[in-house]
Amino acid sequence: MSELFSSDSTVHYQYRYDPVGNLISSEDLVNQTLLEREYDENNNITKERLPNGYESHFDYDSQNRRTNY
Repeated sequence: MSELFSSDSTVHYQYRYDPVGNLISSEDLVNQTLLEREYDENNNITKERLPNGYESHFDYDSQNRRTNY
């Protein structure tokens, strides 16, 4: 886990990574928001949940190119 924060406490983020270094969550501790990501076996983002609850799903072809946006 990594953290980023300001000395005046107006910014405070926590970042979590999986064992291969992919960002799996970014949490804004000041505004109480969370971004989460899931990955496939090729380290492609397959799902992303935004702080507003919006969820995106991503598919990839055999060459790891995203096929939907």
